[in-house]
Amino acid sequence: MTITQLTTNGTAERPDIYGNQIVWTQNGNEVVLLDGNSNIVLPNLGGNSTISPQISANGVMWQGWVNGWNTFYYDGNTTLQITDNDFNDRLSANSTPSSSSASSSTAVDGSGDNLVWSSYVGGNWEIFYYDGSQTIQVTDSVNGGENADAGEDVALEYSIDDGTQWQRIAIYDTEDYTNWTGISESIPLDAQTDSTLFRWTQIAHSGSRFDNWALDNIQIEPFSS
Repeated sequence: MTITQLTTNGTAERPDIYGNQIVWTQNGNEVVLLDGNSNIVLPNLGGNSTISPQISANGVMWQGWVNGWNTFYYDGNTTLQITDNDFNDRLSANSTPSSSSASSSTAVDGSGDNLVWSSYVGGNWEIFYYDGSQTIQVTDSVNGGENADAGEDVALEYSIDDGTQWQRIAIYDTEDYTNWTGISESIPLDAQTDSTLFRWTQIAHSGSRFDNWALDNIQIEPFSS
């Protein structure tokens, strides 16, 4: 193994690597891309602080301070400012250019065509997604990340024919379960086989961004009196 020192300026940090391409920050406000044998200082569009660069096959994503933390993407030719708003694209609501927090709230997939990050919006952290042409807000604490609406209930069902037909055991009114709640159900006699399948399904819902619910600590065990 050969170890090569790439920098000597004393300020280089937070490296990321993809193949033979390496990216890091230096001097507090520069993002540097090592593309083969050449170092390229990427245009930062006036940002006076840059953090958490991430590299993919087609580009580099990072966060920079321009009137607040924003998300930037270098596509191999130019730097794009993906966000330009009052949202704080960091993991701390009170982050500043000199914030000691080094945590990243951005991610880029291997192709570089899809970006995702979190922003502090209206007192809540929300997830945003950029598909190469537009930004989509994935979560919304007002209209998403919410409790399921009336009539959009969850059913527990079983099947004894490998999922061809499903029989209902119970329906749970989502308005009655706004906090973690323990529930115990008796398994019907017809369902007491070695190959029974169980599932929970939401009978109706308002879309993938809405009416969230969750299950945890599921146990199937013999009844004991």
